[in-house]
Amino acid sequence: MEIVAQDKNDFKNVVLRIPDGTTIVKSGAFSKCNWIAEVYIPEGVVKIEEFAFKYCENLETVHFPSTLLEIETGAFIGCSKLNNLQLKNVHTIGRRAFGCCLNLENVAMPHVAVIQDFAFYMCKNLDTVTNTDNVQKIGNEAFAHTGENVLIEFHEPLVCIGTGAFKYSGICCVILSKCVNLQIVGAGAFEKCEHLLAVGFAPKTQIKLLPPKMFRNCHNLTGFNIPKGIVSISPAAFENSAIQNITFPDSLKHVARRAFHNCSRLRTPVLPREVMVDPSAFLGCRPISAFEMPSATVQLDVSDKMCSICLNSFGKEENICRFGCSHVFHTECAKQWYDMANTCAYCRQEVTKVEVVQRPVKRRKIV
Repeated sequence: MEIVAQDKNDFKNVVLRIPDGTTIVKSGAFSKCNWIAEVYIPEGVVKIEEFAFKYCENLETVHFPSTLLEIETGAFIGCSKLNNLQLKNVHTIGRRAFGCCLNLENVAMPHVAVIQDFAFYMCKNLDTVTNTDNVQKIGNEAFAHTGENVLIEFHEPLVCIGTGAFKYSGICCVILSKCVNLQIVGAGAFEKCEHLLAVGFAPKTQIKLLPPKMFRNCHNLTGFNIPKGIVSISPAAFENSAIQNITFPDSLKHVARRAFHNCSRLRTPVLPREVMVDPSAFLGCRPISAFEMPSATVQLDVSDKMCSICLNSFGKEENICRFGCSHVFHTECAKQWYDMANTCAYCRQEVTKVEVVQRPVKRRKIV
């Protein structure tokens, strides 16, 4: 049965009940019908075609049937009062299907497998996405510019995350630890997610390339474990982010230009010689720690000295180091100080060398 709306925009807050026996809600059927506040879609409907409810600006509630499998392009685009979605058995959400639904807060998608490009683009109040167990594909910018999602978790079926899938969104945490089949992550997938605190990948991944601009301008992302299997980190992958603790896998072979550019909290790491690192990869990061460079050993009697940082004497079993300026400290005290400022805590000269202090062995006098 084909449903075509008449012009009834003189009415307000109407509850629309689509007749039983309907199997498809046709393209543009209720486009710009501002008289609709609530819609009941009957059992038997399997598809809502493109732009069916486009810009129904007073539509607040839609009751979806369990038979509905597909919501096509722009079906509910611009429905700015739509608040809550229970998608039941929907399998596919089309391009821009719920784009610019500015009041949308909650989406449950227990059987959704495909979320196409821009599906929830500009849903600025979207803060809860649940029942994502069956999602296989997240399209380009599917959740871009959405609200502050506290947490979203995906599972084993996920294979693809599209370009800019979550960029400019308020998402805080993305759990991908069960996504062992994930093969593709598009460029800028989490670019400028300013509230992003963590993204947890599976320990080993099928992805070989950490994509360009993946975490660019993520100003709250301080730590990340690059999963085993990653061979290359692409240009600007972490540029301008707050990253300061990062784990590199043994599989890594290449770090591209500006990959960590201007990550001012990150100390330039010492990577194995077989890893090719572009000269600009760590531009703007903190210098390599003097403690990570090969250390010389010096014998020194420190029995009459004390650490200028903690102001305690040197115990017999405590580790001690000497800076290039000849001032001596507890090794742990020196490391903590160096992390705050790469200068000597006593004379403020720049630290260029750290030596391990060994106390001289006292030999017994033979009579």
